[in-house]
Amino acid sequence: MLAKRLYQQGSTACANQLDHFEFSKGLLSLQDSIELALGAVGSVVEADFTMRMSFHDYFQKINAKLDKNAGLPYVRELARLNDARVQIKHFGIIQKPTDHAQAIGAVRPFLEYVCSTFLKREFIKLSLSDMIALAGLRDIIKAAESALEKNTPEGRRDCVECLATAKYVLFDNEFDRSADVSSGEDSGLGSLGTSVVQSTPYVEQEVRVLALGLNVANFRQLSVILPQGRLDQEKDKIDFQWNEEYCHEGNWTDENLRWAIDFVTDMAVRASSRESTPRILTASEYFDFTISPKGEEALIYDSLTQSLISIPFNTMTGQSVGQPRWGGIVERGQAPVLTLTRGKSITGVVKLHWDKSWYHITSSEIPKGEGFVSVKSVVVEKSPKSSKTQGKI
Repeated sequence: MLAKRLYQQGSTACANQLDHFEFSKGLLSLQDSIELALGAVGSVVEADFTMRMSFHDYFQKINAKLDKNAGLPYVRELARLNDARVQIKHFGIIQKPTDHAQAIGAVRPFLEYVCSTFLKREFIKLSLSDMIALAGLRDIIKAAESALEKNTPEGRRDCVECLATAKYVLFDNEFDRSADVSSGEDSGLGSLGTSVVQSTPYVEQEVRVLALGLNVANFRQLSVILPQGRLDQEKDKIDFQWNEEYCHEGNWTDENLRWAIDFVTDMAVRASSRESTPRILTASEYFDFTISPKGEEALIYDSLTQSLISIPFNTMTGQSVGQPRWGGIVERGQAPVLTLTRGKSITGVVKLHWDKSWYHITSSEIPKGEGFVSVKSVVVEKSPKSSKTQGKI
């Protein structure tokens, strides 16, 4: 199990062709995974291992216990991997990705051979889910594994929903406030602003993915073959939004779903280990915000839109050419949803809008729960929450 974990980490690091330090770290993990696998084989065949052995000794002592025609494969390629380890670990020589394709390519086939020949197990079915510290999350992923083993269309769909649930628990729940955009409700930014609101949660998710040391490209691929989880607060359960372009039976192959199980499991193992790291609070988790008018009154609107300056067009044909030019953010002209007069204030979560001229306020004192107010018209004061409410929104 540890060998598979190191293999996954090493493969992810070696996929980074630009960062030679990360690539070299990946080679170390891959070589460690091979040594662990050789140790497991040595136990099975009762090879004469000692405390101090060279990499070549592992193969020699294991082969001595096997038939002459049944020696371990990939000896030459894996010897090159060990040579790279020696250069990195003992001489500090950082390796280049172009020099090790054969050695890296031999690691997984070797591990698969070891599992099937000596452990009588399929490498792809070795589950890391027992390493997940959170019991509820561990049960969800084990349910995904069990559903896939049924080898039926219904089982694969159940597997997909279990993985989507685990992904929601790990990541999506913290960004569920973006649901108002995808459901077609007014985002408050007009038609052009919608893409900004939709993209922001996913950017924040990918920053989290990077912080956990996961491959962002793989995370994106996972996100398109799984449905998007959304919490139905009335029913107190997770519903799913299905992207029909990619999230369908054609992509739910045995290979793809086993890969997805491995990736989600790795996410869960890494996320579980975050409990030992410092808890970093956002400003809205640490502070209470009080909003009051700077002058006689401050108008809070439920939505904003961008002002159109001009549409470039050909004077000869009268047809538009190029992209429209947009100005700043302006209120749409309808009546404000809330007017703060001198001496009155509200409390809520305050975030500066992307154009720096407006605050986005989330507060139970505003109709619909949120609104926009001009930065110039209000005073925002903040004070630390009580110790009991810090970290909660």
